[in-house]
Amino acid sequence: MLDSAGQVDGLYAVNIFPGGDVEDYGLYTSVHTLNTEDEISYKDGVVRFHSDAERVYYQGNLVYNTLPWRFALRYALDGREVSAEELVGKDGHVTIELDIARNPDYAGGIFDSHALQITAQLDTNRCRNIVADGATQANVGSKRQLSYILLPGTERTIEISTDATGFEMDAISINGVRLSIDLDVASDELDDKVQEITDAVVDLDDGSGDLLDGAQELRDGAQDAYDGAVELRNGAQELSDGASELTGHNEELIDGARKIFDSVLETANDTLEDSRSDFEKLNIELQTLTADNYASEIDRLQRELLDNVEDYVLEQADETLRDEVNKAAREQVEEQVWAGAREQVKEKVTEAAREQVKEKVEAAAKEQVREAVRAG
Repeated sequence: MLDSAGQVDGLYAVNIFPGGDVEDYGLYTSVHTLNTEDEISYKDGVVRFHSDAERVYYQGNLVYNTLPWRFALRYALDGREVSAEELVGKDGHVTIELDIARNPDYAGGIFDSHALQITAQLDTNRCRNIVADGATQANVGSKRQLSYILLPGTERTIEISTDATGFEMDAISINGVRLSIDLDVASDELDDKVQEITDAVVDLDDGSGDLLDGAQELRDGAQDAYDGAVELRNGAQELSDGASELTGHNEELIDGARKIFDSVLETANDTLEDSRSDFEKLNIELQTLTADNYASEIDRLQRELLDNVEDYVLEQADETLRDEVNKAAREQVEEQVWAGAREQVKEKVTEAAREQVKEKVEAAAKEQVREAVRAG
């Protein structure tokens, strides 16, 4: 359970390792394996155990229970705020608001280093006229999946509205994922270009978020299966019956996960195709994502995006610099021309004035000579 201050009853981490000797670190109140009977020890923040399983899962119950984010979820029916219990099975216009803000009681750095991936599903047999601004929408069977990505250090209110008949919905999934995008551009003239690149990155993150959502659902399903295995191990008298039940559950999980994964890949490819022109500006080739290549393709796109963004920004900066240099050179040439013109004008004026003075002096001298002759 989560309260308004971001406090929960308990938090735990599920860690996955290949078999063999395992040594891991963390701050836990207790630890236990989930899919094996291997003995596990925890002392001074170090987890140690050995397993012959191909993959081994263990759960560590965390010592703290404060989330980096503060969440507030509100429901309204025909404009009147109601509780979740009141809303179940009702007809009318439903509004769902999720407020996401920094939790001041949390002292760590996860709020500024991790993005949030938020997923909600509405049954289209019960919900019509679905409006979800800012969401990436996809059809998953008879359900409409709404996906959001909230960048690190961001606070936001998400609003979903629909006309419902016998309203019901699954739980809203919220996942924190480390995300680092650093674009440092000094010139204001490049802001528009950088914004286009940032939008393309967000579109790519949306596609990646769909993939991660599918992986998270698979992990959650696996966690449910292994929790069931632990419960069977502690309470069941016949381990063979418990193992058979777990195996049957895993087959259903794998089949469901495959369908989810195929739908996620289709959504991711559509998102990338919409952004093709942005990637072409950066000379980045897009390949269709498949089950075999999606991990390597996403790594390649992120790597080439970071490499090409720097070249693109530098090219734009060079053009700006050339314009500034040409402008400065033009001003200097104009100043030299005007200075030369002023000097020539000055010389002409000075020469003309000198001639006029000479004529006046000679005329005055002649007049004085005449007067002297007349007097003599």
